[in-house]
Amino acid sequence: IKVVDYKDGEFVGRELMLIKVPINNKNRRELLELVDSVGARVVNASAKSISNAAAGATMKINALIELLRPFEIIEVVRTGRIALGSSEGGLKLEGKQEVNE
Repeated sequence: IKVVDYKDGEFVGRELMLIKVPINNKNRRELLELVDSVGARVVNASAKSISNAAAGATMKINALIELLRPFEIIEVVRTGRIALGSSEGGLKLEGKQEVNE
């Protein structure tokens, strides 16, 4: 395991979130339009709920949570921010050459 502390501007960072909200005939259209408008995706749907996936900056993830809060969120799972260095090279694996795929 290797941990790297990237400085501002040295990386591309994103966060992933899965969020489940209740759905019904009254709010279905509004929820689907809202999810689509922020670039999130529906990853699972049932008669009573939809699960959505969103990836992006932490501010975008937080904004989506606030938009969905009035619909009474059932469950949220977040990765926290993950990052990849923006330089040409990659991390070195122990005993192996740089990974650049």
